[in-house]
Amino acid sequence: MDWNEMYPRSRRPEPGDIAGFVASPLWPELLSFLSETCGGRQRTEYSNCSMAPGWNVKFRARGRALCTLYPGEGEFTCLVALGVREEPGMEEILPRLEPEIRELYHSAGGIRGTRWLMIPVRESRILANLKELLLVRRNA
Repeated sequence: MDWNEMYPRSRRPEPGDIAGFVASPLWPELLSFLSETCGGRQRTEYSNCSMAPGWNVKFRARGRALCTLYPGEGEFTCLVALGVREEPGMEEILPRLEPEIRELYHSAGGIRGTRWLMIPVRESRILANLKELLLVRRNA
């Protein structure tokens, strides 16, 4: 069943509902990293965005958005916005990132120099890269 059919705007999912739908060991690992290492605060919100409508999980730390997590059946996608403030940190870590993450970074465009990376998280090697990106975002 589709996520948006299971949880329409009128039915907010609980954290356990989201974790059960995602059903990936990478999900709790990332949630733990975001709250414990990044100091992020989690908020479940409904979005009408045409690209990814429905309930998602947003993290903020130090007064800034860290990322938005989009649940998928057996997987999830993480949106990270990287702007001019993050460029020095990104230049430092880019050489050690997986080729597909480097390609996403170089091909991403956005508004006023911000790169919007939609990263499907299906493997631990991608999660490891995502954690590095999130530290760059948090520390910028």
